[in-house]
Amino acid sequence: MKIAIVGPAHPYRGGIASFNECMALELQDAGHEVEIITFTMQYPSFLFPGKTQYTDASPPSSLQISRRVSTINPFSWYKTGKYLKRQKFDLIVLRYWMPFFAPCLAAIAKFSGIKSVLFADNIIPHEKRVGDDQLTELICKSVEGYAVLSKAVEEDLNNLGIIKPTFYNPHPIFNQFGDKVDKQIAIQKLGLDKDKRYLLFFGFIREYKGLDLLLDAMKDLDSNIHLIVAGEFYGNEEQYRKQMQESQLENRCHFFDQYIPDEQVKYYFSASEALVLPYKSATQSGVTQIGYHFEIPMIITNVGGLSEYIDHGRQGLVTETNASAIQSGIQKFLSSDPSTFIEAVQARKEEFTWTRFTSKFSSFLANI
Repeated sequence: MKIAIVGPAHPYRGGIASFNECMALELQDAGHEVEIITFTMQYPSFLFPGKTQYTDASPPSSLQISRRVSTINPFSWYKTGKYLKRQKFDLIVLRYWMPFFAPCLAAIAKFSGIKSVLFADNIIPHEKRVGDDQLTELICKSVEGYAVLSKAVEEDLNNLGIIKPTFYNPHPIFNQFGDKVDKQIAIQKLGLDKDKRYLLFFGFIREYKGLDLLLDAMKDLDSNIHLIVAGEFYGNEEQYRKQMQESQLENRCHFFDQYIPDEQVKYYFSASEALVLPYKSATQSGVTQIGYHFEIPMIITNVGGLSEYIDHGRQGLVTETNASAIQSGIQKFLSSDPSTFIEAVQARKEEFTWTRFTSKFSSFLANI
């Protein structure tokens, strides 16, 4: 098949861009012809809370990536749709994670006249705005099927009442970060104390990800337990700095306030005993799949589709969404034999291979 993927890709950064590039490469390896159509402008500044939307990394050499779409220029939607029609694509995969993109993606599907699949990371956005429901309904009516990475998102789609064929497969494991390194080498690389034990909070810092709950949970833990926070603030940084100071955690919380380049990710995971996702809401998270890549146990909250990725007591622990429960989960983990968790992570990795994902997804697209 000749497949167009419309969504983030180089020069944009982030998990969705990385996923789109990995998916395109895997579909190419499976014999499909693939082009990624990405943005000339992705977000207006008022919707983007970070420092930059762009990566300094080189583009994947074997991918065709075209920058054609401005999310605020309807003429570019028309031109992109007509381009896809002229190039005679068999199918379009529209990557969707917030209602802001609905008019743009729906217009591209309409102007192309090509069957489209909505690849939905979220249907209910983490931060809701007026008009979200109407925009979501618009895009759902514009496609022939859905693809999701969690049962929680599939349930949200069903609740809309716009029932269409749906592909479900768990988020595959990201594999572009290199191999795990020796723990002491990683700790030295990060400039940390080799005699401490480290937990990891990784990724963009947004309110719904619950870092405030984790900081509260850290207060009464043994002083030998330290927290690595690796990621760029997408919100009120001062709120977390103040909370850390009031809880007297300055010496036990290590902030790496930046977007972590792919080649440095291994150090943060290799230095840590467990990955903690104290989310207040979630669908799925690509961060868990980085955890699987580095074979690190996880402590997660029981929200959205997160618990689909972790069997409680096996690959890690699932807690309720409050500081006390998270603290108890951390204490239980740290008093347990970590090797049993690591073995369970290793055993479940096979469930999240790209080969499995691509085989199933190719069949679904062919049926659409």
